[in-house]
Amino acid sequence: MTVELTALTKSYDIPGGEEIAVNGIDLEVGEDEFVSLVGPSGCGKSTTLRCIAGLETPTSGEIRINGEDVTDTAPNKRGLAMMFQDIALYPHMTVWENIAYPLKVRGVSEDDRHEEATAAAEVMRIADLLDKYPGELSGGQRQRCALARTIVYDPKAFLMDEPLSDLDAKLKVAVRKEIQRVHDRVERPTIYVTHDQAEALSMSDRVAVMNDGELMGIATPDEHYNFPANKFIASFIGNPSMNFVTGQLLSSSDREERSSSGSRAKPGDGTITVEFHDNEIELGATVNEPRSETVEIGFRPEVVDLHADPDEGYFEGTLELIERIGDRRLATIQGPDGEIRAMVPDSYTASEGTQVSVSFDERDAHVFDDGTKNVVGRGRTEGAEITAESSS
Repeated sequence: MTVELTALTKSYDIPGGEEIAVNGIDLEVGEDEFVSLVGPSGCGKSTTLRCIAGLETPTSGEIRINGEDVTDTAPNKRGLAMMFQDIALYPHMTVWENIAYPLKVRGVSEDDRHEEATAAAEVMRIADLLDKYPGELSGGQRQRCALARTIVYDPKAFLMDEPLSDLDAKLKVAVRKEIQRVHDRVERPTIYVTHDQAEALSMSDRVAVMNDGELMGIATPDEHYNFPANKFIASFIGNPSMNFVTGQLLSSSDREERSSSGSRAKPGDGTITVEFHDNEIELGATVNEPRSETVEIGFRPEVVDLHADPDEGYFEGTLELIERIGDRRLATIQGPDGEIRAMVPDSYTASEGTQVSVSFDERDAHVFDDGTKNVVGRGRTEGAEITAESSS
């Protein structure tokens, strides 16, 4: 079973024109793949899911399920199961009746309904709650009941629209594991919408990042984190988010001239050199052809080092804030390009208000074109080819 979107577009008429909610998305979800749609509020992820479910009619494009065009097919004929943020259990029905309700609607006999609903309840570990009512259940138990009702339908694919957003942090982790366990067992395509990147990165085979109705890139969680295709993905994926400083690309002639004069910028095949704050770094892999000389260098807080000696770093800044995050601390520095974040060990002793210098591991740097915002260079070559493909 597969789900495939081709040039999917959804727009709405508004006073004075139209609003494009989803703009030409191409996406394919494999038969046992778990794909998350993630992005900020209003990016179009829920609208995309509702189009797949048949609850919204696309303005243009095509939706195929297992190769069959279902773009104009009624929702109840698509064979999909959808789980919403609002669990919507029937309060006057027992857990068993709630789970079995989709089977009752389809005309399944009572004996078969009982057997299948009991089996689904056992999968979700709530078989001992079948005679209870939703009002007698905890939040996690209600979520498991809703999942069991989804499973019993035996759909071609599962669609989930922020099903965990109303749960507390501890319960989210527990139900997240249940969803993954069920997905591994039933082996159906699952498309999961969330604004929480932690959910997307921990649960998914691949993550589709959206913004302003556009698909910014789709890749595995590791690829998005280590080799982001563009600045939006780099800034959205990761908590705390990536740092950025402004720089200028050095042309081949500049590099030749500096090399001959003894400076450290050397010409090399397949590399680019960036100048920023009177420093130069050479990147080990060129991914895309840059369109402008102005670029932004991105580096994650985990690879930042802070120094008391101003000559040890690339630039200086003021240490404004130190916050505890687990066994480490997050330091915020006000630098020449704005805020810079650094993960420092718990033993770090500098006081707020101190002048520090900032450096970062050049191997973990990414360079983004200031015009297109696409990645144009990296400090590492491994994975660069994958990201170049995913940024198309």
